[in-house]
Amino acid sequence: MNPRRVSVALLTLAALGISLPSSVAAGDPHAKPWWGNGEKLQFAPTGSVAAQNIALNDSPPVYEDQENVGSQVTVYINWIKGAGDDEWRSHYGSSWDDKINAAVERADDEMYGQFGIDFRIWAYKAWDTYPNGPRTCDSIMTELKNDVGVGATNGGDTVVGYTGGTISNAAGCSVAHYALLEIQGSTIAEEKYNEWVTTQHEYGHLYNADDRYGADAAIHPNDVMEDPYGSPDTWCHDPRWNDWGLIYNARATYE
Repeated sequence: MNPRRVSVALLTLAALGISLPSSVAAGDPHAKPWWGNGEKLQFAPTGSVAAQNIALNDSPPVYEDQENVGSQVTVYINWIKGAGDDEWRSHYGSSWDDKINAAVERADDEMYGQFGIDFRIWAYKAWDTYPNGPRTCDSIMTELKNDVGVGATNGGDTVVGYTGGTISNAAGCSVAHYALLEIQGSTIAEEKYNEWVTTQHEYGHLYNADDRYGADAAIHPNDVMEDPYGSPDTWCHDPRWNDWGLIYNARATYE
């Protein structure tokens, strides 16, 4: 690889406000840009996840491009732009992108293990929310989409955007190619757990799984699509809902 061309490419990306993960900047062969190929806004509820499950954080995320690659015959890569707004960056300081990386990677461990879907960070992007604007999920999602693009022109398949402010009517939401989430929790451990579990819930929406709360909750088998996400890493096989089957059938959506 020509070092001069790499330097020019990095300067060009910097001018666009895009920072590459260190693995890409260092020429990691696993971290290659991938260009993505009806829109219903899906909402995550406002309740915080069950505190007793926070211990799951003790397991570090698995980077599937480096481990377990032989366990899947076909891998479906979804290249992610991890985006942190001004409030997220203020809350986490210089580690704001590391927090995004941890949530994105931990959330996809079972997506990879069960479906072969591998979310990989393509770039990190800083974005801003209007300080006096409405804090509904759909209004903040509009800001995210205006600030951070994806596709053949902008790069990446999906934007996973994180805000440090409160979303007034949801903990998160998603549409095709975009997911948006807020910080939840009163301790560092709660924040960390809530971020990856809510991210995993939104991943489910990106692959056609629906919300399973309200009238369904009493009889629906526990899985991550339920409020309050008390069963992460699980998607039901019950034929009345079949969240597992919905995701499996949509696993090539972002190829």
